[in-house]
Amino acid sequence: MVIERFSIAVAFGLFVQPTISMASPLPEKHPFSRCFVEPSYVSFPNQTVLAKASRGFNLPDWDKPRVDQNRKVSTLSNLNGRGMSHVRLPVFNEALYDAKSSDKADNYLVSLRQKLDQLIGLGYVVSIDFHPGGDFHAYYREFPLLGRERLVAAWQRLVTVARDYSAKDVLVEILNEPDIGTALWAQEVRVLAELIRTELPEHTIVVGAAGPSRFETLAEKEPLKDPNIIYAFHFYDPFYFTHQGASWHRENDPIRALSGVPFPTSLDHPLMIDVMDSLEKQKRFDVISFLEQQLQKPATIMALRDAFNDVHRWSVKHNRPVILNEFGVLADQAPLASRLLWISTVRILSEARCFGWAHWDYDLGFGFIDPRTGKPDTTILHGLLNDQ
Repeated sequence: MVIERFSIAVAFGLFVQPTISMASPLPEKHPFSRCFVEPSYVSFPNQTVLAKASRGFNLPDWDKPRVDQNRKVSTLSNLNGRGMSHVRLPVFNEALYDAKSSDKADNYLVSLRQKLDQLIGLGYVVSIDFHPGGDFHAYYREFPLLGRERLVAAWQRLVTVARDYSAKDVLVEILNEPDIGTALWAQEVRVLAELIRTELPEHTIVVGAAGPSRFETLAEKEPLKDPNIIYAFHFYDPFYFTHQGASWHRENDPIRALSGVPFPTSLDHPLMIDVMDSLEKQKRFDVISFLEQQLQKPATIMALRDAFNDVHRWSVKHNRPVILNEFGVLADQAPLASRLLWISTVRILSEARCFGWAHWDYDLGFGFIDPRTGKPDTTILHGLLNDQ
């Protein structure tokens, strides 16, 4: 494996670190670690949530049947002891906005309460994240008023759960990746935040940028007047690296055919040359063309730093806390050293700018827990927590 070295001081631009290698890309602890509650946010109304939301992970599919739940509880408890203190809990069930499915909605809310009780009991603060699929957003785009009615109806049920828990334990995210257009979301989020605030006067609300919640969109957003809001963005750049081999993409999507793409990379990177040679043998010239186009500008740590600096400038300008509540690398096809380097880098970039973070995910394709054994991938987890 080719080992590439880089200067953390140059890459991150905010603090000095020793040079590290892709073979062992685990940086030293730095003075900005867990600074989500530093003086820049001294006026934020819910300091307890800020402190706990500094480090965490997403727990998708919590409501699906899983095996060996006791081992999972033990692992969750251990993670909290190591410094993970926030769980983003993706929540979606069509019954939540279907007036004809009251029993199904009630049963779902019972399960939600059980999971909240478990996680809070283990020491976590929990985000209730309304996380619907693409069909919900498509309907919302086509029928904005009816789409809003669905979202409001869902939250009318969800707030009955949230308000039974302390604002120090539960926060609420209005809508994950609101794919309804930037202009429409700018209008909708103000109305929705005010509606939720009337029911949850003290709970922190999480607001993400429109679309896939990219950093550029957040950096252009005007914050709401409500002071008890955390602003969220997601980060998966470069996408062809973090999502290489994604089996759920359409069959002719170049991303699905990728394997072994390193990070950082360029067209003349030895590992990328190997990837291109393999694709040529497979006669996947469409994928080669895709990569050549994507890599007209090499994928670098400097590019990641620049993206995080854009969000940091916005946060400082508006004095608003920011959380990176999704980031990760699909594990199956990415080189382990590159995956570890990317995750460690993104974590450091977040903490150096006083962003909270929540890794995507827990024990699915992007996760740091082996779903078969329930045990952590110690290498990736160390990259996230920088502990022993």
